[in-house]
Amino acid sequence: MSEQPGASTTVDGILDRPTYAFVPPDSFFDGGPVGAEEPLFNVLDFGAVADPGIDNRPMIQAAIDAAHAAGGGMVYIPPGTYGVAGAPDDTGGIYVLSNVFLKGAGMGETILRVVDGWDGTLTGIVRTPFAEATVNYGVADLTLDGNRDNTSGKVDGYFWAACRAARSPTRTPMSSG
Repeated sequence: MSEQPGASTTVDGILDRPTYAFVPPDSFFDGGPVGAEEPLFNVLDFGAVADPGIDNRPMIQAAIDAAHAAGGGMVYIPPGTYGVAGAPDDTGGIYVLSNVFLKGAGMGETILRVVDGWDGTLTGIVRTPFAEATVNYGVADLTLDGNRDNTSGKVDGYFWAACRAARSPTRTPMSSG
């Protein structure tokens, strides 16, 4: 098994590793430029534009959904600042799905920025779906900007929904004595 820097860890006692339908290319892990990886889904092909005043969430989500429907792939966001708002009927922004790897051109080069005037709750500019197992995914080489000076809502940069879904649904009261 070849080691990918920062992407794998060997832990004693683990004998079997999962086999996934999609294996991301080395460029996802090594910080290198995106080449001719297949399948590659460029958000520009789905109508996204590098403009912080436009909500690009639907176009970026369409690229992620297409990669997921194809069995997996890398979604590439070229350099620029892309405006993002929350989904109209939810509190999240962009939902990363199983077997999908979201990659920008580099920190400070590709920026997902909350649109000016956002006043709602945004539980993750980028996040995983709530109460749904999401496996074999990643986010790399981009900056998440909550745009604090021009928004008034609550904004989380990244939210991993499984951490909330894994919590116990009931609490056991503590006795006082």
